[in-house]
Amino acid sequence: MSPSVMEAQKLKSPGLKVASPFYRTLEERLDKRRAAKRMLTLSTPRETVDFSSTDFLSLSSSGLVRLAFFDELARHPGFQLSSGGAPMLNGKKPYIETLEQELADFHGAEKGLMFSSGYDASGTIYKVIPQEGDAIVFDENVHTSIHDCLRNSRASISQSFLHNDLASFREVLNLIKESDEDFEDGERTVLISIESVYDMDGDIAPVEEMVRIAKEIFPLGNARFIVDEAHSTGLIGEKGTGLVCALGLEKEIAIRLHTFGKALGSHGAIVLCNDTIRSMLANYTRCLIYSTVPSFSTLAAIRGGYNLMKSGLTQERQETLQHLLRHFYKTLHANPVFGAARAANILSIPRADSYENERFLTHVVPICTREGENHLLAAHLQLADYCAWPIDHPAVLEGQGRVRLVFHATNTEAEVDELVSLICAWAKEVLDEEAELAKLQGSLKAVHVSGADKMVSFEKADWNALFQQKATVVTGVRKIDPEDSSSGHTTTPEEMLPEEMEMLPKCLSGGTMSPAEMPPGLWTGDTATPGSSMGETVSPEDALPEIKGKLRRASFALEAWQQQLLQKAVLQKAGADVQLTEVLFEMEARH
Repeated sequence: MSPSVMEAQKLKSPGLKVASPFYRTLEERLDKRRAAKRMLTLSTPRETVDFSSTDFLSLSSSGLVRLAFFDELARHPGFQLSSGGAPMLNGKKPYIETLEQELADFHGAEKGLMFSSGYDASGTIYKVIPQEGDAIVFDENVHTSIHDCLRNSRASISQSFLHNDLASFREVLNLIKESDEDFEDGERTVLISIESVYDMDGDIAPVEEMVRIAKEIFPLGNARFIVDEAHSTGLIGEKGTGLVCALGLEKEIAIRLHTFGKALGSHGAIVLCNDTIRSMLANYTRCLIYSTVPSFSTLAAIRGGYNLMKSGLTQERQETLQHLLRHFYKTLHANPVFGAARAANILSIPRADSYENERFLTHVVPICTREGENHLLAAHLQLADYCAWPIDHPAVLEGQGRVRLVFHATNTEAEVDELVSLICAWAKEVLDEEAELAKLQGSLKAVHVSGADKMVSFEKADWNALFQQKATVVTGVRKIDPEDSSSGHTTTPEEMLPEEMEMLPKCLSGGTMSPAEMPPGLWTGDTATPGSSMGETVSPEDALPEIKGKLRRASFALEAWQQQLLQKAVLQKAGADVQLTEVLFEMEARH
């Protein structure tokens, strides 16, 4: 972990008073990120056990795709590095045309069109294909890039449905159908956007059922599917052809998007479609018209990866990945801490209970935590040199933060065992801390109840005696400051209220005290009781509202004390371990 992560969070604009307004304005914008501890740094990562990268089949890290790439280069010794220009000029060489058709044939599609990235391809689809009057219906959990692309769409209607919820899907389609008779008559198209495997949830779309429902509601065939297969390419189906091929639905899906930067260990993407859609994309896609096509070396790496899949060499890796995932879930259930932590709502893993009945397990496993605690779990893993990152909004919906685990074909059973141990060790720490907190909280509440009982039985003489007592009630002067976790500062329940309460039986002996003589901050923080005048004695009836205020303040103090304990625990750990501090800083910067 580089110290540059912490250094990057220091504000810069205050020291640029005489700098050019151009640079100063940019630094002021960056300072907003620095102030929030979210300034990104481009630093060299540490050597860790990988449960994060997109190299799912480990074709890149193992060197397999590199060897396949070299083989492809050897078959074309006279290759040129330059692509030669934009595709509509002289850049569309026979090699890329042949490769596009090869990939289309491999996935059972009519045509294919290559793009430099999945983001470019996705943006093109949603900007070019939907026409005015059309509707787009999409799963609420589709990738953030799709949400971005939908803003640039020509479609007249854009409506989400609940994630993988067939009832919600049906309801939205019916609403679209009823909104305009052109949809019912088949004159306007409903484009349905889903992912075969969702990248943050790791669950699989019920594509077969969705196709059936769409045909039922739109029997004239004007409901068409767009399926992002980024996380099923190389992982699902025979030889990794993807979910659509595995289900035999190639003819039912209008557009499929396969990317090469994940399981294939390369870069770029291809849109699979028919000739009409391909012509639309080629004619109206600005990034294709005005950008050069991918270089030969990029295309050769893609072809090398597909050669590995075609040969069947990746099939064993698919099976290894399935074995590791089942081993993870089995080992997790065997650890008693997991059940206790789940019951306490400390963490949850969506498919942990159903894994034995699943025909296929995905490589993405979300560890869902309470808000903010995903950063602490990720830091715990990274301190043990296990790489996993916390995920927050906007990558996932608000309040659905998690640690995203990504399994790889070259992970070992020993690494998976240690991963489970680390997760459960963190959960055990949280369970122990909360048990201690509950114990202390119970003690404090008991003190509050005892003090309240004593106050209820007070008579006028008791109140007069209490006001005469010169000691100030603790919450009037000793404020709880959760931000201050300096050594020795933590205010215990015993310090918060009981001392004065325990003194009450000893100070019930006559005397009066005027409002002017009251210590500032007594009970509610006011210097006088409303409605009283100088020299008046405060009656029990007058004091009662202030007692209620005092009890409310004690309750607030309890909450503050709980937060103080939690924050101090984290800061004490960070103070004792510089590496933990750096891990937390880096995670804040990334999110």
